[in-house]
Parts: sequence; C-alpha cells; structure tokens
Amino acid sequence: MVIRLRTIVIIVLFIFLGGVVFYLSRERKPSKIKTSSLKQERLKRSLPGIQFTKTSLTEVDKQGNLIWEVKAKRLIIDKEKGKIRGQEVKGVFYQKKKEAFSFRCGEIVLDEKSRDLILSKGVEGVSSSNGIKMRGEKIRWEAKNRRLLGSGKTLFKKGRFKISADYLEADIAFKKVRVKGRTRTEID
Repeated sequence: MVIRLRTIVIIVLFIFLGGVVFYLSRERKPSKIKTSSLKQERLKRSLPGIQFTKTSLTEVDKQGNLIWEVKAKRLIIDKEKGKIRGQEVKGVFYQKKKEAFSFRCGEIVLDEKSRDLILSKGVEGVSSSNGIKMRGEKIRWEAKNRRLLGSGKTLFKKGRFKISADYLEADIAFKKVRVKGRTRTEID
C-alpha cells in the first residue's frame, strides 16, 4: 500500500512538473493593444487638432471645422525633426465647411510646430469654386495666414488663360492670387 501511494505521488508530481514546463515553454500571443495605436495616442496628445487614421491626416480648428485632409500611401514620423512625411498623396483643403482646393502630389511634409504643409514632387490641384487648375514644383500651405505659397515654376490655367510664374501667393479658394518673379501670360 505504501509503494502504491509513493508511485501515485511520483506520477502526480511528474504530471505537475510537465504542466509547468509546458506552460513556460509555449509561445505567447502578443498583447491585444497594438503599438501603432499607442503611438497614435501619444501623437494626438502632442499635436492637438491633427488626427491620424492609418495613412490619413486631418486638421481641424477649435470649432471642429475641417481645415485639410490628406491620404498618403505611406506616412513617416520623424520626432527628432518634428516633421511628418507622406508619400503619394491626395488631399483637400476646406473653407467654410466646403471643399476649396483638391490636390495630389508625390510628397508632403507637415511641420509639427508651425502646422505648415509643404506639397512637392509634381503638385497638381484644382480650385473647387472657380475651376482654376494649378501645377507646381513646391507649394506651401501657410497655416497661420491660411494661404498657399508657391515657389519654383508654377502654372495656373483657367479656360483659355495660362499664367506661369516663379512665385505665387493665393488664398485657398484662389479668389486672390498674386504672382512675382518671371511671369508669362498666354491666351489660347
């Protein structure tokens, strides 16, 4: 009887130890909280008004009105330089809750401090209010004054009129446009 009890205790002990070894050696599943969502939460706290959704960025004003939104194939966040880069981008600027200017470009850079948005690498856009088409090398959205500043060769087209310039300054609806530097006007 004593031998049987000892055998049973040893078997139970081996089963227990086997269970402990199995538990410790099994693969653990990752936590349900995704690290990308944690990073996005931290960025939301550090950049109020800028919202991240997968590869989309939007900016809203204090009243909750949409200022702009961009969708990129890829977003790169550089905390050291305080910049967010997007590649292969489509976007829209809004004015008074309406679409004012839609664009596409090869790259954007958002400056976290100034909130300026730099569009580059083949910028093409259309004003929704008056149909002005625009192409340029580099366009900067100046957030403080809510205007577009173009540098490099910039081209405007509306109907039969084409204007090319080295520098442009325009409100978001292209109702007020100012060109500087070498300018050329063509009528087809």
